[in-house]
Amino acid sequence: MQLFCFHCAGGSSSMFRKWQFSGTDVIGLDLPGRGNRVNEPLFDQFDLAVEDLVNKVMRLRKSGQGWGVFGHSLGGLLAYEVSRRLQDHEFQCRIVSGINPIHQYRGEVKLLRQDDHTMIGMLADLGGLPEKYKNHPMFIKWFAPILRADLTLIKTFRYAADTSTVRTYVVNGLEDNLTRKMGVEHWKNVGLQDLTYQWVEGGHFSILQKSEVVERLFKSSTKAGVTS
Repeated sequence: MQLFCFHCAGGSSSMFRKWQFSGTDVIGLDLPGRGNRVNEPLFDQFDLAVEDLVNKVMRLRKSGQGWGVFGHSLGGLLAYEVSRRLQDHEFQCRIVSGINPIHQYRGEVKLLRQDDHTMIGMLADLGGLPEKYKNHPMFIKWFAPILRADLTLIKTFRYAADTSTVRTYVVNGLEDNLTRKMGVEHWKNVGLQDLTYQWVEGGHFSILQKSEVVERLFKSSTKAGVTS
């Protein structure tokens, strides 16, 4: 089995480097501008990022193996749209975290209104960066363009309905200030036919330290024989 993982805004595939699931290849994919794609230009349009990742998944897919996607925050939007476009009879499920009901994303990203220093400070307050980087001029100069470009991907996301029967798991943190007001009742309005919602302890980035939750959900869909 294969699980393709999509990072959050400002993140990279290194987030998933320590994830090891029995019987599953965990494959973290980078957007341009980081990791092994550090010299490639950043994307500023969501559809360009999706097309790029669709091509990468298609190249890495192993015929005859079940597969799924996981994405956190921005990565959740990417996981949704990549899997919506690529479903086949071997697709098992999608797992998204740190994300509000996807039909509610309408081009408004409050962080983009802030100056670089404030924007990075707010990300650190969410737990996305060590505190020591909040006031580090060289880091801010390097990191701000990456974060800003990734947030622009969220701004340019446009929701398209998925009418398939594929299983979708949503996992959010109980203390996540970005998502805790939008529970399962709000997600029901998205119209996904097979939706499971789960809370976990912690804040916005807590799921990244709880890979066992992702593994359990992915394997439960496999055991149930879920396909699209």
